[in-house]
Amino acid sequence: MMKKRIFATAIMSLCAVILFAQQQQKVATNYSDEDNQTFVRANLDITKVQQEAEKEVTKIIEDNGLKVDRFNDIVAIQQGKSDEEASPEELKSFNAAAQKIMTTNQQTQMKMVAKME
Repeated sequence: MMKKRIFATAIMSLCAVILFAQQQQKVATNYSDEDNQTFVRANLDITKVQQEAEKEVTKIIEDNGLKVDRFNDIVAIQQGKSDEEASPEELKSFNAAAQKIMTTNQQTQMKMVAKME
């Protein structure tokens, strides 16, 4: 479940970067074989960055004493999508993990942009 959310977040981030790049420059409609190969290599590199980030996020969550499923439950609680409750200890662990994850996500986005360039 967490992997799907991380993957979805990464894809959305990638799409946002691509849309921003398209707005900043004229989009070509015909690409050479070399351009296509460059795109494929960049896409593979970005996929590796996303996979590394997924592992890192999972480790952050677990290092803060939570399981990925429980972390996702607390996300739902925070978003008002669950009537469940989290203990003060869980919230403390969640907040610590969430801060580190936000930093990791920012670093991941920068790495993805670098790979795209």
